[in-house]
Amino acid sequence: MLRHVVERTLLSDAKHVYVAADDHQLIDTLVGTDAISVITSVDHVSGTDRIVEAIHDLGFESDDVIVNVQGDEPLIPPNVVNQVAQLLLDQPSSGVASLYSTISDAKEIFDPNAVKVVLDSDSNALYFSRAPLPWDRSTFADGEPTEVKPHWYRHLGIYAYRVWALQEFVSWSPSRLEQVESLEQLRFLENGTSIVLDHVSEPVAAGVDTPDDLARVRKMFATRIE
Repeated sequence: MLRHVVERTLLSDAKHVYVAADDHQLIDTLVGTDAISVITSVDHVSGTDRIVEAIHDLGFESDDVIVNVQGDEPLIPPNVVNQVAQLLLDQPSSGVASLYSTISDAKEIFDPNAVKVVLDSDSNALYFSRAPLPWDRSTFADGEPTEVKPHWYRHLGIYAYRVWALQEFVSWSPSRLEQVESLEQLRFLENGTSIVLDHVSEPVAAGVDTPDDLARVRKMFATRIE
């Protein structure tokens, strides 16, 4: 799966593609690609901490833009990597950018693995949650909806960061809401750092969060090979 992620990301406009991991077996799967491997500590409690160690070792400047593509996104479109990077480059005062899609399947609204985001009028995140947000009182009065409305957004787990924002992030203790929801991005919001978002430019298949997701992705790749 990691190799698929790397091969997709290498098709983007990224100047370099780095893979930060604490396991040499993972790194060995990338032999023959143009990815640059960075071995990190086994003691990190989050992927963000791992990225900060890597950018420190690589000597990045504070205003450099880093895109974090997680290793469970084997179907990530290269243009989406470009989109989130450009979103942050176009906002010189912002430290974090991400993407969202409009929910089209009513089941996703109540799926805790589908993270919802609520935006303000400037497309900055107001809140992220595994719960169905915003709570549509009239629609939910009769139970789970069978159709969706255009105000439910699914957050996509791809981020662009300026290095200074990442350095601030790891200097803060895990926040209360971050721990309640198990969503790292809430640490930024609770500490006053905004996250600007844009509607994704093309469909992104869901990542691999569960065994069912893995089976779905394997089936998709098998179909392509056939």
